[in-house]
Amino acid sequence: MTALGEALRAARKEKNLTQEQLADEAHVSTKQIADIEKAKRNPSYVILKALAKVVHLSLDSLMFSDLSPDEAGQNEMKLLYISHLLL
Repeated sequence: MTALGEALRAARKEKNLTQEQLADEAHVSTKQIADIEKAKRNPSYVILKALAKVVHLSLDSLMFSDLSPDEAGQNEMKLLYISHLLL
């Protein structure tokens, strides 16, 4: 989870957001953001999805920082395709 926290912090700072601003936009508490960034809390899928949306990253990019942007995009497209098929 340390990599996730580092990736979230980097993405948040790249977007020039404070923890409070990210928390407000993602509808989570500032404490949750701080705990995730410090690897003290494992976020749920719903929280991860909300955070990824605010910082404009795929879930793969947040979870697996070693993926190239192309790989992350391909994985995101696969998930969207599969979820559409299940509807």
